Amino acid sequence: MVTIKNVSKKYKRKQALYNVNFSIEKNQIVGLVGPNGAGKSTLIRILSGINEPTLGKVTFQTDKADSSNFQISTIFDFNGLYPQLTAYENILLFVGLKNPDIKNIESEVDIALNDMQLAEWKNKRVKEYSKGMLRKLTIVRATITNPDILIMDEPFDGLDIESHRFVIQYLKKWVTEANRCILVSSHNMSDIEEACTKFVMINQGNIVIEKQITDLKKEGFQFLKIRLLHPYNKDDLEKALKMKIESGNMENEIFIYCNEKSVSDIISKLCKEHFEICEVIKECTNLEDIYIKMLKN
Repeated sequence: MVTIKNVSKKYKRKQALYNVNFSIEKNQIVGLVGPNGAGKSTLIRILSGINEPTLGKVTFQTDKADSSNFQISTIFDFNGLYPQLTAYENILLFVGLKNPDIKNIESEVDIALNDMQLAEWKNKRVKEYSKGMLRKLTIVRATITNPDILIMDEPFDGLDIESHRFVIQYLKKWVTEANRCILVSSHNMSDIEEACTKFVMINQGNIVIEKQITDLKKEGFQFLKIRLLHPYNKDDLEKALKMKIESGNMENEIFIYCNEKSVSDIISKLCKEHFEICEVIKECTNLEDIYIKMLKN
């Protein structure tokens, strides 16, 4: 749906982006990460139409009959709501400015606020809202106009644990309802890992990683944690597997460092030698480990 091709951006004395290339497909949530000053904000401003690239091109495509009607909504790291207005008034004002042709807008606002668990607060002034509620209302405002792409900068800031989980599930459902896509920029790797399907890392204006998160985890595969039904003899186990093992925290638990291709072979050998298995867990490198490693390279 979105293709960023050879995009560079130069300000008066600073080159912010260097020949950036990546794509965002429909039904996809892409996580954009990088240290402060890496170029994330510049890229978001270009995708949002606020700034133009110095070189290169951003192309938007949609399944709609009129591809020129591609809709973009952006949530920045500030909420930009009017504190003296109610939630209902804030949303109606935004819709009136961006897309006044939406039919049955009052009903749509009621549905959207209810879906985001804000219905009972719709007639309260926004200045009475908590930080997490402001964030949820900002998401309602951004999604109510049915954009093709939602661009979000630190969208989970201020959410408590329950609301955090709820919002992520809400966005996962929303993105697949009508072939939409989302770009999420965040410093929190656990948010990216939980919410996103694709990982894009930028550093010093260059894209250093663009991969599916599942592929990154496979590449970062570290070890198997296996729990057996009964305590084991380490020597017997190493003889059966013909490899070194490490004892776990429990007397029936072992750790085996191996590659992805060896997993099925290890399980087969254990079964063949009558070691009864309760649980097999693949422990993988998380995105934070990958992020730190790439920054050091």
